[in-house]
Amino acid sequence: MSLMTYHSNSRAFIERSGLGDFRHQKKLLGWCMVHWLSWNQFAYEKAEFHWILDNVETGILPMFDALEWGIDDAEWKRMCQLTSNTRNAAKARLEWKRIHRTPPRVFARRLQHAYFPVEKSWQSLADIDETLTQEIKSFYDTFRCLTKS
Repeated sequence: MSLMTYHSNSRAFIERSGLGDFRHQKKLLGWCMVHWLSWNQFAYEKAEFHWILDNVETGILPMFDALEWGIDDAEWKRMCQLTSNTRNAAKARLEWKRIHRTPPRVFARRLQHAYFPVEKSWQSLADIDETLTQEIKSFYDTFRCLTKS
């Protein structure tokens, strides 16, 4: 849902990147669905290590080990738990220094996302584009299974 809070400059950059076919998407949520899938597939193909935010506490640890960074697993998990309890990135994007030049429509979407989040279901995504929803679900489910620890 945070993708729906992008500024038009970011959206233009994403569309110029060549990743994703946005031509048939009439609604913002459909555009976000295309963006999420195309960029995540691209990142997956390019990356040597894979992890998802759903398992950031453990999924990223093999990469740290391979890089020999010496990060203590228990300390990493503790910091992840501490951070997730104290920081809401959506609310941080509403600080005055960040929003005073934000267009009103983007500000309204960011405000809603931070304080009145709307959870989308697979059905609500399918209502926008059923085929795209199945592609997203398949990619996410496959990837989630590959990255479980």
